[in-house]
Amino acid sequence: MGRINKLTNSRGEKVPLIQKEITRFVFIIVLMTILLVGILALEWGVFLRVKHPNNHPPNR
Repeated sequence: MGRINKLTNSRGEKVPLIQKEITRFVFIIVLMTILLVGILALEWGVFLRVKHPNNHPPNR
């Protein structure tokens, strides 16, 4: 009985393959979202700069 108990408790917690796949999928989606937001913010800034080049406060 002692050996059976030792064998069952020594394995530790192993992450299932489906959990690894879900974590990887979520990581990729989050990374793509952050990239898309960055691209859109850059594009918006360039658009505003081209459309309204002199709308900034004067330097004093």
